[in-house]
Amino acid sequence: MLSIASSKEIIVPFVANFFEPLHAIYSKECLKSLKTFIDQKERKMTNYLKRSDVRKVGEDEITFYENPFKIFKNINQQTDL
Repeated sequence: MLSIASSKEIIVPFVANFFEPLHAIYSKECLKSLKTFIDQKERKMTNYLKRSDVRKVGEDEITFYENPFKIFKNINQQTDL
């Protein structure tokens, strides 16, 4: 994703209509708004992303490297492996 040129503050994978915030690239310009977000006791990063200047990296772009549904898998329990 580092090779994606963008004037956006955040570059984030977007797969199956969901952000993947742990895999995003955040610019330094986000620091002030992110601090405010946290100071307001907000914790859900998808809420932050929805109101930020975001460049979504879609499934079509990710597929160039690997199947996005293989790369981004939600694992909460042993049975999810």
